[in-house]
Amino acid sequence: MKIRRKADPDSPRKVGERLLRQIVQAYDQAPIEAMEQLIELARENDDVREDVLGLTATAYRDDPGTLFPCWLSLIVGELEESDVPLLLYGIGSSEGDALNAAIIAALIRRAKEILDEIGDAMLEADKAQDPLYRSVLYDCLHGIIVGGTPEEKARLQEFALLRLEIEKRHTKEDATVSGPLFILAALGHPQVPEWVKEARAQAQAETNSDLALDLNDIEALLGGEDLLEFPRHILETDWRTTARDLEELVSEEGEGGGSCGGGGEDD
Repeated sequence: MKIRRKADPDSPRKVGERLLRQIVQAYDQAPIEAMEQLIELARENDDVREDVLGLTATAYRDDPGTLFPCWLSLIVGELEESDVPLLLYGIGSSEGDALNAAIIAALIRRAKEILDEIGDAMLEADKAQDPLYRSVLYDCLHGIIVGGTPEEKARLQEFALLRLEIEKRHTKEDATVSGPLFILAALGHPQVPEWVKEARAQAQAETNSDLALDLNDIEALLGGEDLLEFPRHILETDWRTTARDLEELVSEEGEGGGSCGGGGEDD
């Protein structure tokens, strides 16, 4: 008869499971201490890291309307570079704002490390004719504009030029020309005024009010208005501030009744 050893309750994996349970059961208050401990543990232990990634993927699929996927997204955003692309699968999985806000903040902080993966995700969104998804991804790249090195900004400019040509080939309903145009304007590309003029004529010819509004922002940016306050705030703070910002967002939406609204169920 084999004697089965009882699992060590203080093993990293068991500690990680307890921390994940606390995070799942958290309601509208971010479990900062548990998140801090789990981030440190997941960085050190592959089993814990895999548990975090697995639960995050499951949450995006099954529970995007609760709050704990927001906390998990912030945790994943602090892990290894190879883990961060998981966040791309959570964009748009919730009908509300909080989960997207958590993912965008995490991606803004790490975008320069995963530009290739973001580019691949955009190509998939091209095939899927999903301009809203691509629009969010363009916003995530604003962190490179604010905090990138000259080399990183040069790489982003090349990327945006390529994406501009791709967006121009999309139909009116599927195009997101303003996404790469905004990036190029913020990076100071000299041809942006000419391209904006062309896009303005196109918007008027097609009666495209959404594009016209986006072009207003780009023209304001060209005129010296600072439209990069949000990514700057994200880069000047850390995930803890984002978690508290999300608490405030959910509270404003009605005691957690909006996006990412409730906590997990007790086990």
